[in-house]
This record gives sequence, structure tokens and C-alpha cells, in this order.
Amino acid sequence: MASPNGQILILNAKKEHGEALAMNLRRFGLEVAVASSQEDAVTRLIQTPADMVICDTQLSQDTGVSFLSWVRKEFPISLRVLVENEPLKENCEALINKAGVCCIFRDGVEAEEVARLLALEGAVVQGSPISVDQTMGVDKLKEHCQKLEAENQVLSQQVQKLRDHIQHGQSPQAATSVKPNPAPDPEESARMAVSLSRAMEQLMNSEDIVLPVLPEVGLEVQKLVADENCSFEALAEKVELEQGLSARILQVSNSPMYAGLKRIRNLQQAVARLGLRETRNIVQAVVTQNLFHTRSKSLSNLMSKLWLHSLCAAYSNENIAQTLQIPDSRDFFMMGLLHDIGKLVVVRLVDDLLKSKEWADKGISKDILRGLMTAHHHDFGLRIMQKWQYSKSFEEVVSQHNDDANVYGNSEAVVVTYFSNLLTRKLGYSLVPYESPLLDSEILARALNMTAETRHLLEKTLSGQISKIRESYLPQ
Repeated sequence: MASPNGQILILNAKKEHGEALAMNLRRFGLEVAVASSQEDAVTRLIQTPADMVICDTQLSQDTGVSFLSWVRKEFPISLRVLVENEPLKENCEALINKAGVCCIFRDGVEAEEVARLLALEGAVVQGSPISVDQTMGVDKLKEHCQKLEAENQVLSQQVQKLRDHIQHGQSPQAATSVKPNPAPDPEESARMAVSLSRAMEQLMNSEDIVLPVLPEVGLEVQKLVADENCSFEALAEKVELEQGLSARILQVSNSPMYAGLKRIRNLQQAVARLGLRETRNIVQAVVTQNLFHTRSKSLSNLMSKLWLHSLCAAYSNENIAQTLQIPDSRDFFMMGLLHDIGKLVVVRLVDDLLKSKEWADKGISKDILRGLMTAHHHDFGLRIMQKWQYSKSFEEVVSQHNDDANVYGNSEAVVVTYFSNLLTRKLGYSLVPYESPLLDSEILARALNMTAETRHLLEKTLSGQISKIRESYLPQ
């Protein structure tokens, strides 16, 4: 069987189930992405249209049939497949009419069948292909669908008239019983996610876009620390030129994360006690912290969580580098700090959009924002790294740190950051819930040459550091 070169999107409310299915499909050479919410799935489809969408029948906010109906309308070229995790109410003909479903799997998804479907056209039910002629014929099917759409239009008009009638005839007592915060409509959320995603792309491609920039001293510090022969004197001289930076570095050096019996009073004492590498890490963290701020009160809490996640990933990277004695790992700390820089860009762009007339009166849910981050932060982060002229290794970390499919094939820096990203999720310090079993997988263990005992030690070490990291960099 020829291996298809198709892109598949899996939508499963339980991401660990979706990841397990994805790993099985990738063994057959298929390219697979996984989404755990409709908003996430929509933004992924916008970024990379899929040749096939595989969706469970029951989702967190809606049914799989409804979502696939939306996919049929917005992305008609995508094949649509249902996985029956709950009994279907519709029969086969209804599913074809409503969502254009080409396949239903009831006893697990067969990877070989999925691969074959990507090369076929027609209708498939219960995991085995059926030609359109075996259902009702192409012409008859089109005619039936047109008739159904016409009936739906009439019904929609009648429902709208009924709503108008109720609204205008409603008593004051009845009006006050309406819930002030109705549940979001999944289709409306999907449309908003699509519009926001396109608006963000337009902003990113605009010549007038103002992207986050490291302070000039930050860029100069980064150039210095990239030099293996960088002396402390050169670093101290550069840092002391920035008003307030030295004071902040000393503040962190005397924080719970590093505090000793005697107070550190200058950079020379910091290096003497902490070492050049640790002092350099503190300098980079303090400089980078300036990026993680927003004037928007509604987004400030989100930005703080993103900064704490980045810090935890940075210290986890450093723990791994020291524990495994990885050579050439001086940049691992900074890679942890910047691995999610693309999410910061998404937050900044959303903040800008909310200030515009078009979006000023529209609220954006956490699910939509999370979906936008998932869909765009690798690409946006890569663009920032290129703009800042960081090395290729930084570009790889930023763009590949969530690459489940190629854990064993990625660079050591990417795999270490991948591990740290998952570990911070597991400990609860991430914008994304921990749903992946890969932290305990043999693939990841082999990629890092790490025993189970070492992994547990790293987890325990970071868990003990987090409260100190919070106190040191996020004072209340």
C-alpha cells in the first residue's frame, strides 16, 4: 500500500486519547495534529487545512456531527470521519446529508483504512468503504441535500420569527429570569476564532506591526553570553550601564532562590557565590522579564502565568543539563525562557485587536485565546527569533518544542525543552493542561538517555524550586 502524504486533524475532548490515536497513525507515515477543543481545531485548520478531520461523536461543548457539519461548510475539501464514542442518533443517510461523513469507526480507528481513505472519494460507513452509488447516487444525493438545506432555511426563518414574537411579548418578570451569561455558542466561537486568526495574520504581515523587542542591553547581553570566552568583567560592565538592572539582579540573587548566610552586595560577590553560569542565567531572566507585561488588566493574569511557566521551563532545562552533564548547554536556560515567546506575541496581538473598533465590544473566551496560541505560537515565535537574529538552535526550540511526532529525531536542546514543557504542565504551571503520557514514555527516556529514577529526581527538584522561583521573580 502506498503511504499517503496527507494531513490529518484529530479532535478529541480527551487529548490523551487523541495523542494515542495520533501515534498509531504516524506509524503509517501520516502527518497528524491533535486538538482537544473546537476552538483549537478551528485555528489549526486555518493555519494548516487538513485533508481529513477525525472527530469523536461527543465533544465537550457540542456533538461531533455538528462540528463536522461546520467543517463541511468552511473546509469542504476535507474528508470527515466520525469515531463513535457514544451511540449515534442519526442514521447513515442523515450523517451523509448533514455532515458529509465519509466513514464511521465503532471499534477503534484502523490506521490502514484511514490511509486508504485519503486516496479515495465517496462515502464510507462502519469502517468499510461504500461508493456513493451504493447509497443513493450522486445526483440524487445532491438533490436531497439541496432540498434539506431549503427546508432548514424555512425552519430557521420560522424559529427567528418565534423568537422575535416571544421577545416583544415578554413580561418584565419573564425578562429578568433570562440568564445573564448564556453558554457560548460553539459555531459563534468558531467564527470568532477564524476572524481573529485571520486578523492576527494580517497584523503580523503588516509593515506597521510593532513586535516585542528585547531592550538593547538585553540583546547586547545575549551576544556576550553567546561567546564562550565571555568574561565576567565584560558582562558586569554592560549590565551596570542599564539603570535599575543591577539592582534587580542583586534583588534576585538575594531572593529565596539563591539566598545564603550573607547578603550579596555587588555583581562580583554574586559571581563568587553563584558562579558565572548561574549569574548569567539571572541576568538573562531579569532582562527577559521586561517582555512579559501588558497594560490590559484582563490579560495581565494570563501574562503572569505565561512568565512563571517560562521560568519553570528554564530552571528545568538547567536542572536537566546539570544532572545529565550535557555539554554545550549554556543556552538551555535562555531557551526555556523563550520557548513560548510566540504565545506572548499572540497575547500582544489580541490586546491590540481588542483596542480596535471592530473588536472593542467583543469578549474573547479563554478557550479561543488558548486555541489561537496553540495554532500560531510556533510560527510567530520563529519569526521573533529570526527578527532578533538568534541562532538556529533557538529557532528549532521555539518552533519544535511541542513536536510529539519526532521526539527521538530532534536536537538535544529541543528534546530537553520538550521534557521541561511537559513537566511544568504536569506540576500545574502551564496555560495548557497536562494530558500527555509522553513524559513517562520510553521514546522520551531513550532520547535523553534518562532512567525513571532520574526523571523522578528532576520532577522532585523542580517541584521544590517552584515556590522559590515564584517568590524571587513574581513578588506579591
